[in-house]
Order: sequence, then structure tokens, then C-alpha cells
Amino acid sequence: MTKLKGAFIGFGNIAQFGHWPTYAASQEAEIIAVVDSSPARQEAARRLKADLRVYATLDELLKKESLDFVDICTPPSSHAELALKALKNNCHVLCEKPLTLKMSDYLDLSKAVASSHRALFTVHNWKMAPIFQKAFALIREGRIGPVWHVEIFTLRDNVCKGAADGNVEAQRSAPSEDWRTNPSVAGGGILVDHGWHSFYLLLNLVNAEPQKILAKMLKDRENLESLEEAVQTLVQFPEADGYVHLTWRAKMRRNHVIVQGQSGTLLIDDDRLLLSAHDGRAREEIEFPSALSAGSHHADWFEALLPDFLAEIKDPAKRGANFKEAGWCLALTTAAYQSNLQGFKEVEVVFPGRQKSQPALA
Repeated sequence: MTKLKGAFIGFGNIAQFGHWPTYAASQEAEIIAVVDSSPARQEAARRLKADLRVYATLDELLKKESLDFVDICTPPSSHAELALKALKNNCHVLCEKPLTLKMSDYLDLSKAVASSHRALFTVHNWKMAPIFQKAFALIREGRIGPVWHVEIFTLRDNVCKGAADGNVEAQRSAPSEDWRTNPSVAGGGILVDHGWHSFYLLLNLVNAEPQKILAKMLKDRENLESLEEAVQTLVQFPEADGYVHLTWRAKMRRNHVIVQGQSGTLLIDDDRLLLSAHDGRAREEIEFPSALSAGSHHADWFEALLPDFLAEIKDPAKRGANFKEAGWCLALTTAAYQSNLQGFKEVEVVFPGRQKSQPALA
């Protein structure tokens, strides 16, 4: 079998520890090249595979290599530009979240996907965690009935650091270990870092399109230019709602999710899933080997996700669902920032390119 040939754009921790192990073992796809402007990160790539070709810029890579796909692992501010360039050079694109934080970028990417006939897939890897896969299965089986309320808590005691000397193209404006606290590189605080994950999990747990959102954010009181360190959001769906709480200010690392259905409840407590029926007849508890809050790279989740991207490469009929999901994450993120700026005001969640709904005439 001929393997699909790909390249990393950006070789920080997530590429090295989160994505590389899967490619190294894959029978379907391989990484043959890396783009990273940092000599130290280039050397780190060469140590993994002696014949790995390394480039300082994406332009140089695209000029010299014949690729099937690229895997974008740079900070958020560069994602859209790099994805557009790769699509226009007929490469399928796998991109770390967030895909983009601008509605205009999403629309440009949509046009590029259509004209290039290539797949664009965002790494929504938390869906692939075994504990969430089990939760989704229990909901599909009707074990708790229709979902009407979800609560998602992401507690972190610090900001995740990047790879040392991991500068990559648009990352030059900040030291690599600090890029998540640099607004021009990160694009936002914990809402961008963890909120995107929470939003696509919420979409899959409720299985409906969001309508409105309320959001409140906390920053460093002494630094008005700082990024949000804690976020509370309430998302309204047609027949359900979801509460999301995110913080970098916690005393511990932990993930906690409550899913309430009409006939039962699911509790996800880091490495433990508890199902309980409201009539008291059914109770099931499952412990998982690894907690959701353990580590930041989650190589096993990427291993479970990569086949979905490869399926989109091989079969155009399978494309679109992931891209649409990323669009809703963008819409929720945009509306959350708007709500916070407007003083915790309810804001309509509008999918990129759609018109806002008009109020009915009296």
C-alpha cells in the first residue's frame, strides 16, 4: 500500500508528542517533511527520523515537495493563512484547533475547500477520548433519554507552555513558551485554549444547533490588556441548554461533565463515568485508565482521530461534518466575546455566512 505523504507545519510539542507517534506507526500516512523556522526544533525533528526533510518556510516546502496533506501545528493566529496556502497548492489539510477566530477567514476557507476539492479537517481530539466515546454511545442508546442540560467544567492551575525555542512563521513575535499569553499569537485566553474543545463536546452531547449564548470573563485586574483567565458561558439550544466553566485560576487540574437527560444522568469525573437512572433501577460506573486532565498531548486520542481525516481524503462524500462543527465553534466563540463585551448580554449565535434571524412583526 502506498502511503499518503504529509508534512508538519510547525514542530512544537503537539506535533512531536501528540501527532508523530501515530504517523510513525501508520500504514496509511507518513510524515516526510517538517516546516519550522527554529533551528532547535528542526534538529528535534531530524532526531526522530534521519531522512526527514526540514524547511524554514511553507513556501520552500511547497516548492520542493509533492505532498498529499499537511498537518498544521502552529499557534492559532497562523492557522487560516497556512491552511489557505496549502489548499491553494492542492494539499489536504489537518489543522489544530481553533481553525480560525475570524468569520471572514472561515468563509475564505470554505471557498478554498470547494475550489480545491480537498479536505479541511480540524483536530477535535477530545471527542475521541474513550470516556467521551462511551458517553456518546450511552446517549445514542437512549440510556438517559433526550438530553436537556449539560455542564462542562475545565479546571487548570496554569497556562500550558509550548516547546522551548519552537518559533514557527507567525510565532516570531513571542517566545514559544509564552505564546498562549500573547494576544496577537494566541488570539484569546482560556476561551480559545479550552473553550473550543468544550463547545464541540457540547454540540455532540446535545446534538443540536446552538441559538444564543451568555458569557462572562475574568482577566488580570492590574493588566487591562491581558487575556481572559476564567470564563462562564450559558448556551441555549432549541430544547436544551449548556453551561461551560473554564479557568486557569484553579488549585488543581480536573475535568468534570454532567449530562442530564429526561430519564437519567451521566457524570464524567476525569477518569470515571457514572450513569444513573432517575427511577433508581439502573446504575453503572466505569473507570478509565487515564484521566481527561492527565497531560496535554493525548497521542492516543489523535491515533483514534486520524482515520477520520484519512477517510475524508479518500472519499469526498464523507467531507463536511467536521468543517461545519468548526464553524459552530467559531460562531460560539465569537458570540461569547460579544456577550462579555456587552456586559453579559444574551447574544444570538450565528453560523458563518448566515443572516441573523429577524424578530417577528407585532
